[in-house]
Amino acid sequence: MPQKREGENSGSKIKTSKLRAFYKKHFPGLRTHHLIPRSRGGPTCCFNLFPWAEKNHDAWHQLFFNMTTQEVWERLDEIHAAIYSDAERVVPFWIEVCTLFKASPQKAKVFEEQKASKLSSLVNTTKLQGLWRVCFKSEKLAEARTQMLYMMMFMLFGSKMADPDSISQTDIQATLSKMSEMKTYRHWAVSVCFGYGVSTIISRVNDLNSSSP
Repeated sequence: MPQKREGENSGSKIKTSKLRAFYKKHFPGLRTHHLIPRSRGGPTCCFNLFPWAEKNHDAWHQLFFNMTTQEVWERLDEIHAAIYSDAERVVPFWIEVCTLFKASPQKAKVFEEQKASKLSSLVNTTKLQGLWRVCFKSEKLAEARTQMLYMMMFMLFGSKMADPDSISQTDIQATLSKMSEMKTYRHWAVSVCFGYGVSTIISRVNDLNSSSP
């Protein structure tokens, strides 16, 4: 189901014109990754931008095309199982869910041709495993899950993720109090993250970052 496009400044205290400068200051050397791709109707606001190294960002899109964070999360186990199976090559069946929010007939045609080509091509699992390790810093499913939980935290707290250790119970309660104003993708992130516990996620992310080369 295509996402309803959220206004670029909706729910954000940082205007779109200042977002790039904010991320450059607080996350130097990283680019911004749209958690819901722009091609899927994702907004350019602090609740949909995740700071990421270029190589990680590129590996994500090579693996998942224009899947949303939610779509990847809901299929993470089966995708990992396919990539790390005994098969030498697999079809990236998981991108079947990919679509466009809206596009001209020509762009839609090109997109569908690209998607059909990917779905009809066998890909070497060694290549996919390499992309997975670049994307998630590890081949372990648990660590990929931690990375994705970290991404979801940006959907909850936006610019406050510049210093996640400073997020207080007051911040958490403030987020919960605005549930009725949130778009669907943030509702979903709230349900997942609060299921794990915000402090638990932050601790897991810190452990993952400290163990990464």
